[in-house]
Amino acid sequence: MLKRVGASYGVEPLLAHSNLHFDNCKQQALRDYELGFVKEGVGAGGLSWLWELAGFSPQALAAACDQACAELLYR
Repeated sequence: MLKRVGASYGVEPLLAHSNLHFDNCKQQALRDYELGFVKEGVGAGGLSWLWELAGFSPQALAAACDQACAELLYR
């Protein structure tokens, strides 16, 4: 598909992804993300990709998300 888009517009598209996974998180909402129950656009994906480009581990981001979700549930 990338080749078709590139040929159509005369560009070479870049495809990137992050290695962020929530399967080991304590919060069910994050584990549900791994099961495909959550729709995500490009915001969270872009953030996690930039996080990794900055040299941080995806596991650290998953842990921070897990902690933030826990705090939200108990407010």
